[in-house]
Amino acid sequence: GQKDVTPKSHEPRHQNTLFAPEHLSPDAERVLAITESYYDSVHLTLKTLVMNATFDEDTNPLTRDGPPNRLMQKLLRELDAVDVLMRMIRTPFERGLVPKWLNDPHDARLIKLRDLITLGYRVLKQMVKDNERNALALHAHIETIRSHLGCGMSCNITLREIFFDKRRLLSLLRPDLVDQFMELLKDVKDPRHIDFLLSICTADGSPMPTIQKIVGEALLGRNKDLLPSYTVEEGPGGAPIVTIKVSGTRTLPESFQLNLRDFGDDITVNGRDYASYILTSPFGELAPEEQAFRYALRCINLYGKLCVGRNQAALKFFLTTEGMPFKYETLLGLMKEQTLPALFRARLSSLMLGLYVDRDPQTSKPQILYTRTWSKV
Repeated sequence: GQKDVTPKSHEPRHQNTLFAPEHLSPDAERVLAITESYYDSVHLTLKTLVMNATFDEDTNPLTRDGPPNRLMQKLLRELDAVDVLMRMIRTPFERGLVPKWLNDPHDARLIKLRDLITLGYRVLKQMVKDNERNALALHAHIETIRSHLGCGMSCNITLREIFFDKRRLLSLLRPDLVDQFMELLKDVKDPRHIDFLLSICTADGSPMPTIQKIVGEALLGRNKDLLPSYTVEEGPGGAPIVTIKVSGTRTLPESFQLNLRDFGDDITVNGRDYASYILTSPFGELAPEEQAFRYALRCINLYGKLCVGRNQAALKFFLTTEGMPFKYETLLGLMKEQTLPALFRARLSSLMLGLYVDRDPQTSKPQILYTRTWSKV
């Protein structure tokens, strides 16, 4: 049937350190005044740079993500665009503004500044896409980028692009960056944080064992309470009923019990199946239970990446931990069950590959030769 989707209600705006005070410092007020004066021209310039830095039919600079324009990447590098953009992004916070304040969607004073910084990060993302030289230049500013994570500036995707499929950059990744993402997940179970973790586990399809170990120890070891847990029961007619529990966070303590049949392909929203709608809609516009469902699906993607390369620690965890229904018979049964969302079953197929297909042997063994070349005696 047709799903009735209503906008997510906003929590009341409380006055605390997460929000800007009513009266800002003179320097902060001057930053906002300059932003107001030059907003139109700077916004147009940044939008034009995004549009020219990538080839795509999408005209929205915040979602445009086609193949990179190599010539534009080179020109921007020669113009020191990385340093110029990072100075633009960094300066407001050196003049009295606090990054967390920009995460408040209700403060009209900060909307234009947030828009420009978000576009600036989008330009940087396109500059470093598939470009190791530009990524190394931006990596020099990684501490500034890290200080903006979770502050509503969309720098997560830029940070992800710095490392994505770049072995040299991945070799520079420090464990404390993974620990920072664990803290972010404790505040908000945002699937974009999971996207970053799964993107650094492999490079060009090959495993990065050191990083897999870092992510595994942080997420499967010290913070396994961040992972969704699964319950599989036999329903009427023998069909499995899958319930996913997603625990609460520091900002939203409520836990969610999700019955996957409530997200089945027979439910449609705007002409699409419900699961596809949830995965493609802006995360902030989803209801809390929809956000929890999206988070659970992205976690399954991460499980598959952690298993790439026959990672024994991850294999042991997923095959022996309570709340992980990944025994062969159970996994195969869920993949066959038509009442479960197709997107969920597709992710289980990828996980099956890591858990049971590309798993053994760990060492080469002599192969029995069953055929002989016949020759006359």
